[in-house]
Amino acid sequence: MTTAIVTGSTRGIGRAIALELARHGIDIVVNGRVRDDEAEVTVDSIRDLGSEAVVAMGDVSDPAVAELLAHAANDAFGCIDILINNAGVYDRQVVDDMSIDDWKRSIEVNLSSAYYLTKACLPSLRRAEWGRIVNISSVLAFMGSHRGSHYAAAKAGMIGLTKSLAKELGPGITVNAVCPGMTLTDIMMVYTEEERAARAETLPMKRIGEPEDVAKAVAFLVTEARYTTGSVIDVNGGQYMR
Repeated sequence: MTTAIVTGSTRGIGRAIALELARHGIDIVVNGRVRDDEAEVTVDSIRDLGSEAVVAMGDVSDPAVAELLAHAANDAFGCIDILINNAGVYDRQVVDDMSIDDWKRSIEVNLSSAYYLTKACLPSLRRAEWGRIVNISSVLAFMGSHRGSHYAAAKAGMIGLTKSLAKELGPGITVNAVCPGMTLTDIMMVYTEEERAARAETLPMKRIGEPEDVAKAVAFLVTEARYTTGSVIDVNGGQYMR
């Protein structure tokens, strides 16, 4: 039995990751801020794929919630093998309009939560002497954002955290990051269909990414990548090339 915690997995990229891991026979701890119909859809979909799922809700910017998720995984499945730090928020603001609380909220949810979850899960990961941690960063960590400096800064910090943890936690535990570009999630819905089509035309792939594109990269890091750690995988359709 292999168990994964996927934060922010009631919708969007997080749900796609949870379902892709379930296709590989991995049991999932589903997380979102509040338990709603979307959470139930995720759980039912995981079970339809033949894996088991439990729900552990709460805002992962709270260290106590991170402990709650770790306990939920151990109580339900007896182990934690995989941690996917996916939960995030992106409120589009320029610095002039951004409050101190806005800044702190973005850093806490988009960066500190990955630290809190990693810290809470490490005892279980170390007991098994094997584990996979994947942090979902963003192309904006490299490009910057003209309406989201707090988000870009947090996502850049996540890459530094990824590389540092990879040095600390090897050889048994690998730590990698995935950086999505424009992806068809709620964030993209602020644009009209015409605007999204125009943006797609700027990409070599001529389409905006889907959550499943990100999920496939995560699944590779979790199930196939034995000798990959401290790496950053771009899933952006050529939006930004390093």
